[in-house]
Amino acid sequence: MIKVPQTLIGELVSRGVLDQEKAVLLVEQAQKESKDLGRLLVEQGVMSDEDLLKLKSEIYKLPIFDVTKVKTDQAQILSKEIPEDIIVFYQIIPFEKEENILRIGILNPEDINALEALKFVAEDRGLSLEKFAVSYKDFDRLLKNYTSITVEVGEALEPVEEAGAKSTLEIPAS
Repeated sequence: MIKVPQTLIGELVSRGVLDQEKAVLLVEQAQKESKDLGRLLVEQGVMSDEDLLKLKSEIYKLPIFDVTKVKTDQAQILSKEIPEDIIVFYQIIPFEKEENILRIGILNPEDINALEALKFVAEDRGLSLEKFAVSYKDFDRLLKNYTSITVEVGEALEPVEEAGAKSTLEIPAS
């Protein structure tokens, strides 16, 4: 079940970006399609990705993730910190690690389950978290880098696994 950001919806209605009826329809569509509400807002042209990012930063008191200030080559290092299935499911993405501080972009800061998963991963690895609001465009770009690393590692391991399977010794029954 998709987590609908109630604070964001309330803010959009109070600012006149959405009327109550359109808000209800968007929430229903998000739940029916299991799609992030913010992504629907952007796709349907209700607001731009950049404007939504600024609003989220303001509402949730989170700094804005700036892709130009991040080394994109950290994907390989970060792929060890948070498994890809958690990233995709909770819509969170690590983008930088400095000593024991892991910086994370989050699409829905109201998703308590995502925040709990982050807290668990951080505690398990002895890390502190810094959360950032991230645009859909930047999230998708980072996710693509992240998943390509996972695919490359998987492809690199295939020959090793095949070689391991071939080297099994079979002893015929007497």
